Amino acid sequence: PLPPPPPTPPPPAAGRAHPRGSRRRARAEPKMMLALAARALGRRATATALRPAGSRALSAVGAPEAAAADSEAARTDPFSSLCSVTVADTLARKHNVDASCKAATVLETASVFDAVKKMNERNTGSLVVMSEEGHLRGIMTERDYLHKVKIHGRSSRDTPVRDIMTEQNRLVTVTPDTQVFACMQMMTANRFRHMPVVRPGAWEDGKVVRDELLGMLSIGDCVFDVVNELGEHVSALETAVMGAASGGGAAALCRSTVGSMLGHKIESGKGKWLHIREDDTVLDAVKKMTSNDVGSLVVFSSKANSNGERLKGIVTERDYSRKIVVLDRASSSTEVRDIMTAANKLITVDPSATVYDCLKVMTDNRIRHLPVVRPGAWDDGRIRPEELVGMISIGDAVKHVVQELEDHVIAMEAYVSGAY
Repeated sequence: PLPPPPPTPPPPAAGRAHPRGSRRRARAEPKMMLALAARALGRRATATALRPAGSRALSAVGAPEAAAADSEAARTDPFSSLCSVTVADTLARKHNVDASCKAATVLETASVFDAVKKMNERNTGSLVVMSEEGHLRGIMTERDYLHKVKIHGRSSRDTPVRDIMTEQNRLVTVTPDTQVFACMQMMTANRFRHMPVVRPGAWEDGKVVRDELLGMLSIGDCVFDVVNELGEHVSALETAVMGAASGGGAAALCRSTVGSMLGHKIESGKGKWLHIREDDTVLDAVKKMTSNDVGSLVVFSSKANSNGERLKGIVTERDYSRKIVVLDRASSSTEVRDIMTAANKLITVDPSATVYDCLKVMTDNRIRHLPVVRPGAWDDGRIRPEELVGMISIGDAVKHVVQELEDHVIAMEAYVSGAY
């Protein structure tokens, strides 16, 4: 908890100057309060610095020294003093909302087809892979299937899970006392979305058994636990330092718009959105997603459409796994329009929406991508290509909101130091 704001000193007696040093002390006390905030100004995630070259994630399994370093990094993250939510807190919240949220598992000898069916049944994008003896062997995700099976012409029925999973020596696991902010940094910096949660000391004998697996943490789980707590703390700091509460926590502080965020992405060369035609095959869509390492494509009408080119929907890697793989359909002969989320069911935002509000929309609706369209684009019931501004992902939004909260701390420090 933050300390209370410093008391306002009583006014000096009439005809007398302020006591020597009283103004200096009054100004120094907010500086002391900002010592906490100043520790939050580290720009680089400790997790990123520990990432081994060429690995998809942090290598903590099978290497006690690396595991200890990862654990220590999670506890000493620059934002740790401002964000106290732990993995245990997040798992408890998940269990209160959904009693079936414990990590879904699959045997390493099971077929990839059976694994995809289980993901569909559990409405999840990942499975923990276990051995016949009940030991943790790795993790399998929707993207593993997309990148390692169909694109290489392999059969999902004949391919065992162990052939496409992320193996344990490249797997990142966390314990319940790890701070959620550190987990979120690991996931966004290293471009993965799921982390198995295990009991403390689970890796001491070099293996994790089923009873030591507590659950699965996803980036969606992390987002609002982290952002809301950081927002409340930064708002309280503003109250203490400047004497006026912003009110509303993160929602009030994070007012930057999707339009401004996309502008930064376009300037950096990362703001392009990818599309496919509704009459293209699903196999074409899979190839485009894998070659560009993305999880979704905007779908436009076919060139032969007499009504002109327009937005018809969106297709994602999850659409592929649920509507092609599980139903045993042929991706080479199925058109994109048959599996896409149609435009009339599509959730879109306009550039004036705040990034924070987009995060809420994505987590509330359990989606990871939002098309951004110009205001009034839906007025005539259709969206033309020139009215599509871009695409925002949950990873983009997380990075942007956390950066904005950091900027508020910097602004307060500048105010106290007299730079304003």
